[in-house]
Amino acid sequence: MEIKNIETGYPHRDKPWMKYYSSEMQAQKMPKKTLYENMRDNVAHNLSDPAVTYNGEQICYEEFLDYVKTAAKVLTAVDVQSGDRILYLMANIPETSYTLYGTNLIGGVADYADPRPDSVDFKISAKKILEIIKREKIKHIVALDQCYLAMIKPIEEEIKECGINNVILVSATDSMTKRGTFNYIDEYLKFNGVSATIKKLKYLKVIAEKLDAAIKTSVLDIISYKDMVKNVSTVNIKPVTYTPNAMAAITHSSGTSGTFPKAIPLTNEGIMSYAFQLNRSNTYTQAKDSNLQILPYFSAYGLGIGNFGFSNAYNMIQIPEFVPKNMGKLIKKYRPNAIMGTPNWYLTLTNDKSLKNVDLSFIHTIGYGGDSMNPEDEAMINDFLAHHNCSEKITKGHGMSELSGGASYAIGDYNILGSMGIPMIDTIYGVVDPETKELVKFEKDQDRIEGEFIISSPAIVSETLDGNPVIKHGTYDGIDFIYSGDIGTMDRNGVLYFLTRSDRAFTRYDGFKVKPFQIENNIKALPEIKDCYITPYFDDEHKGNMIQANLLLKEDMDLTAIDQLVNDMIDDVFIKNYHASSRQIPTRIVIKKDYPVTLNGKVNYAHGFDTISDDDLVYRVTFDETTISVDNIRIKRVTDRKVLKKI
Repeated sequence: MEIKNIETGYPHRDKPWMKYYSSEMQAQKMPKKTLYENMRDNVAHNLSDPAVTYNGEQICYEEFLDYVKTAAKVLTAVDVQSGDRILYLMANIPETSYTLYGTNLIGGVADYADPRPDSVDFKISAKKILEIIKREKIKHIVALDQCYLAMIKPIEEEIKECGINNVILVSATDSMTKRGTFNYIDEYLKFNGVSATIKKLKYLKVIAEKLDAAIKTSVLDIISYKDMVKNVSTVNIKPVTYTPNAMAAITHSSGTSGTFPKAIPLTNEGIMSYAFQLNRSNTYTQAKDSNLQILPYFSAYGLGIGNFGFSNAYNMIQIPEFVPKNMGKLIKKYRPNAIMGTPNWYLTLTNDKSLKNVDLSFIHTIGYGGDSMNPEDEAMINDFLAHHNCSEKITKGHGMSELSGGASYAIGDYNILGSMGIPMIDTIYGVVDPETKELVKFEKDQDRIEGEFIISSPAIVSETLDGNPVIKHGTYDGIDFIYSGDIGTMDRNGVLYFLTRSDRAFTRYDGFKVKPFQIENNIKALPEIKDCYITPYFDDEHKGNMIQANLLLKEDMDLTAIDQLVNDMIDDVFIKNYHASSRQIPTRIVIKKDYPVTLNGKVNYAHGFDTISDDDLVYRVTFDETTISVDNIRIKRVTDRKVLKKI
């Protein structure tokens, strides 16, 4: 491939990657519209095409736009004003999409928090929601009915003190007819088996009974979204037109200095820019294509992909209860043309019996983000796709929540194994020294440069929200950049390669971002712990990364004392700790006599913790990831060396 001459040596000035984009692509300008206006105008010629597939039932774009307006009326009826922030505790169901655009239509801000309880103690999860309500100046709440029980009911009095008097409840069954209900049960049965289905139906019955009792004793006015839809036909809404840099949504990511979810404020321009750049990044996009919508709205990546799909008139196949092990079954059943996910989700496909001999030629785009994938796994998935008659290779990119999702993309000539592609068409990457933050440049005959990536894009979020830090900005040559914290290399064509996170962050199998230093600091605060080092390990059951805590103790202890220490550690550091998440609980704890060292006598952080030695004491921590509670946590010391090799 022809290599463009580097004029100054600084990639953010020379932009060698622009040779991959046609002059027509570069000339296109993003429309000045709100999210709603852009989506509405883009689907104007596709009104009879499906917008949503949910439990086998479809909603066309003409109906979709009507439901969006109805959502705006519901919100108006509870006195949502332009600029008001609405806390949404929602999964991928049709009402989540309706209310996103309905909120935007009347100028509100959709604030998405993870609807899954974040602690084994629901009261702690509820307190985190209360803190979000206070910190982010929430004025209204819309929640799934099950989320109400776990995350709203315990803090109703405090919510009322914040000036919020009602909560709108949405059920995952609101958009389901009898046929849809049958389809749901049938799919659950085929995917999970008879025993799990019976257990699920009993669980839903118990939840319904508890919900009914909780609503009757509520100090708040609990409003049914489904009931309101029937009674708002005469409500007049006040559409809000485009205003530059108006906030449209807030999503959340793990904090940089604590475990409390960090708010990510997104503007209309930011969310739209992600979709607009993807459309001009040599991607395959075609109206009427179906997209498997498994990424959640509370993730900036998920929100960005969701808006990308709707603004391109895709048929969005909404999956509210996604389990990675069912990825292959979902693909076989729904035959999606486009799939976006995380690396761990795709690793399950190559050994998935449900995809044996399945023709995958219907897949036009299959991509991942949120974490990196090693070249060997990438090649393995590409071979798998090719053997199943799919002409596409897996695509990928580099992104951050603070960039409204993504900033680079790999496809075609620049979809190189192990790479993250090139900067998206309106995005600029630079490279700086991680310590000094001074710019790094290409020297003569230098093929690659290494350092921390800095990024400039129309999708960049502000440095603060309500005075609270979001992400650090820096200015170079008059251009506003953010510091990504990602260390990598760039070649002379502008192709990017990821090396590591400066904070050693990694992603669990379910997409949760693990910040090792947060867990390490909490564990090292215990008086018995000399040192702690957190690493990922591949868990066969979940087909992805889980958390391993490698511990050094301060003094010799008998086994009984160590057993108690491990139990106390899980209890004190995670279960009772308001600032901890249940998704941070290490599922493997390895107590070592000494840390592994390199030939130079330094701790071998790179690969020294990959294996378990005969001298190591290992504990396995298990709990039901779907219904986390204090009662279902099990801590067991593993003595069988054969089992140790497996885990």
